Amino acid sequence: MKQYEFEVDFQNPPWVNNIFNGKWSKASGWVYAVNEPATGDELLKVGFANITDLDNAARQAKASQQEWCKLNPRDRASIFQKAGNWFADNRENIVEIVIRKTGAIHRLAPTSFVSSIKETSRAARSDH
Repeated sequence: MKQYEFEVDFQNPPWVNNIFNGKWSKASGWVYAVNEPATGDELLKVGFANITDLDNAARQAKASQQEWCKLNPRDRASIFQKAGNWFADNRENIVEIVIRKTGAIHRLAPTSFVSSIKETSRAARSDH
Protein backbone atom coordinates (compact mmCIF):
# COMPACT_ATOMS: atom_id res chain seq x y z
CA MET A 1 0.00 0.00 0.00
CA LYS A 2 1.25 3.48 -0.87
CA GLN A 3 2.21 5.52 2.18
CA TYR A 4 0.31 8.77 2.68
CA GLU A 5 2.00 11.62 4.51
CA PHE A 6 -0.02 13.60 7.03
CA GLU A 7 2.70 15.84 8.44
CA VAL A 8 2.51 19.63 8.10
CA ASP A 9 4.87 22.24 9.46
CA PHE A 10 2.38 24.96 10.43
CA GLN A 11 5.22 27.45 10.89
CA ASN A 12 6.25 26.97 7.23
CA PRO A 13 3.16 25.46 5.60
CA PRO A 14 3.61 23.90 2.17
CA TRP A 15 0.62 25.73 0.70
CA VAL A 16 2.31 29.14 0.85
CA ASN A 17 2.70 30.29 -2.77
CA ASN A 18 1.67 26.81 -3.96
CA ILE A 19 -1.20 24.67 -5.19
CA PHE A 20 -1.80 20.99 -4.50
CA ASN A 21 -1.77 18.70 -7.50
CA GLY A 22 -0.77 15.36 -6.07
CA LYS A 23 1.99 17.25 -4.23
CA TRP A 24 2.59 20.87 -3.28
CA SER A 25 4.06 22.79 -6.21
CA LYS A 26 4.23 26.23 -7.78
CA ALA A 27 1.16 27.22 -9.77
CA SER A 28 1.49 27.98 -13.45
CA GLY A 29 -0.99 30.79 -12.86
CA TRP A 30 -0.16 33.42 -10.30
CA VAL A 31 0.07 33.98 -6.56
CA TYR A 32 -2.53 35.91 -4.61
CA ALA A 33 -2.87 37.17 -1.06
CA VAL A 34 -5.31 35.67 1.43
CA ASN A 35 -6.41 38.34 3.90
CA GLU A 36 -7.79 38.06 7.40
CA PRO A 37 -11.37 39.44 7.30
CA ALA A 38 -11.21 40.93 10.79
CA THR A 39 -8.10 43.04 10.17
CA GLY A 40 -7.51 43.03 6.44
CA ASP A 41 -3.94 41.88 7.15
CA GLU A 42 -2.37 39.45 4.74
CA LEU A 43 -2.27 35.94 6.19
CA LEU A 44 -0.25 34.38 3.40
CA LYS A 45 -0.01 34.02 -0.34
CA VAL A 46 -1.25 30.95 -2.19
CA GLY A 47 -0.93 29.77 -5.75
CA PHE A 48 -3.74 30.33 -8.22
CA ALA A 49 -4.13 27.60 -10.82
CA ASN A 50 -4.45 28.28 -14.52
CA ILE A 51 -5.95 25.99 -17.18
CA THR A 52 -2.73 23.96 -17.45
CA ASP A 53 -2.80 23.32 -13.69
CA LEU A 54 -6.47 22.32 -13.87
CA ASP A 55 -5.81 19.92 -16.75
CA ASN A 56 -2.93 18.36 -14.80
CA ALA A 57 -5.12 18.12 -11.69
CA ALA A 58 -7.83 16.29 -13.64
CA ARG A 59 -5.28 13.79 -14.96
CA GLN A 60 -3.80 13.33 -11.48
CA ALA A 61 -7.26 12.83 -9.97
CA LYS A 62 -8.15 10.18 -12.55
CA ALA A 63 -4.92 8.27 -11.87
CA SER A 64 -5.39 8.59 -8.11
CA GLN A 65 -8.97 7.34 -8.32
CA GLN A 66 -7.81 4.25 -10.20
CA GLU A 67 -5.18 3.62 -7.50
CA TRP A 68 -7.75 4.16 -4.77
CA CYS A 69 -10.19 1.67 -6.30
CA LYS A 70 -7.50 -1.02 -6.23
CA LEU A 71 -7.09 -0.70 -2.45
CA ASN A 72 -9.00 -3.09 -0.27
CA PRO A 73 -11.51 -1.55 2.18
CA ARG A 74 -9.23 -2.13 5.17
CA ASP A 75 -6.39 -0.13 3.57
CA ARG A 76 -8.76 2.69 2.60
CA ALA A 77 -10.12 2.73 6.15
CA SER A 78 -6.56 2.95 7.48
CA ILE A 79 -5.90 6.03 5.34
CA PHE A 80 -9.07 7.72 6.58
CA GLN A 81 -8.19 6.80 10.16
CA LYS A 82 -4.76 8.42 9.75
CA ALA A 83 -6.41 11.53 8.34
CA GLY A 84 -8.86 11.66 11.25
CA ASN A 85 -6.00 11.27 13.71
CA TRP A 86 -4.15 14.09 11.95
CA PHE A 87 -7.17 16.39 12.32
CA ALA A 88 -7.43 15.52 16.01
CA ASP A 89 -3.68 15.95 16.63
CA ASN A 90 -3.68 19.35 14.89
CA ARG A 91 -6.94 20.72 16.27
CA GLU A 92 -5.48 23.94 17.71
CA ASN A 93 -3.63 24.87 14.53
CA ILE A 94 -6.63 24.13 12.33
CA VAL A 95 -9.03 26.10 14.55
CA GLU A 96 -6.63 29.07 14.50
CA ILE A 97 -6.52 28.97 10.70
CA VAL A 98 -10.34 28.79 10.52
CA ILE A 99 -10.68 31.76 12.89
CA ARG A 100 -8.19 33.92 11.02
CA LYS A 101 -9.39 33.00 7.53
CA THR A 102 -13.16 33.14 8.11
CA GLY A 103 -13.45 35.62 10.94
CA ALA A 104 -15.30 32.99 13.02
CA ILE A 105 -15.40 33.43 16.77
CA HIS A 106 -13.37 30.93 18.77
CA ARG A 107 -16.44 29.19 20.14
CA LEU A 108 -17.84 28.45 16.65
CA ALA A 109 -14.61 27.85 14.71
CA PRO A 110 -14.33 24.16 15.66
CA THR A 111 -17.63 23.37 13.89
CA SER A 112 -16.05 22.69 10.49
CA PHE A 113 -13.15 20.99 12.17
CA VAL A 114 -15.41 18.60 14.10
CA SER A 115 -17.31 17.88 10.88
CA SER A 116 -14.03 16.89 9.23
CA ILE A 117 -13.19 14.47 12.04
CA LYS A 118 -16.69 12.96 11.95
CA GLU A 119 -16.57 12.57 8.17
CA THR A 120 -13.16 10.87 8.16
CA SER A 121 -14.26 8.60 11.01
CA ARG A 122 -17.43 7.69 9.09
CA ALA A 123 -15.38 6.99 5.97
CA ALA A 124 -12.97 4.83 7.95
CA ARG A 125 -15.89 2.67 9.11
CA SER A 126 -17.37 2.39 5.63
CA ASP A 127 -16.73 -0.73 3.61
CA HIS A 128 -16.97 1.05 0.24
